[in-house]
Amino acid sequence: MKILLLEDNPTHRREAEKIILAYGHELVYSLGVLHTGWSPDLKKVEGAILDVHVGFSTWDPITRTEGVRGADSPGGVHLALECLDEGIPVVFCTDANHHGNKVEWLHRSIPTLRRLIGEKAKVCLIDSYPTEEERCETLATWTGQKKPWEDALFALVSLSKGQDP
Repeated sequence: MKILLLEDNPTHRREAEKIILAYGHELVYSLGVLHTGWSPDLKKVEGAILDVHVGFSTWDPITRTEGVRGADSPGGVHLALECLDEGIPVVFCTDANHHGNKVEWLHRSIPTLRRLIGEKAKVCLIDSYPTEEERCETLATWTGQKKPWEDALFALVSLSKGQDP
């Protein structure tokens, strides 16, 4: 499967790349930021694993430096909508523990996306953050150190086959 990966944390991105390649998939794009004025060629992509909170690159012509704007903005959702519009399955993979409940809206939006886009909406969210019940039980020991990349990859393969993850 030809996969687009969007993950702003370099350590997480390397982990994801290793897992994707270890299972014999092709990494078409591995992005750490979205580039203003440029989009990946989605005709080359069969599935996408996306972080939720990713910023946009910026170019300052005065200082001739590149930076990142809105690193905590939901840039992954922007790219997901482009993918879904092309019928490309999307799995959001996040460790929302360091964002608080900033992705609660996305958890609630997945069913709506599926309803609005219809059969084309092959989308799910894999979150390493525990559920409300699990948070109560494990709050003192929760570390959220790794993202569930294997779970995200397996979910993407399932979605691409028209199966529920």
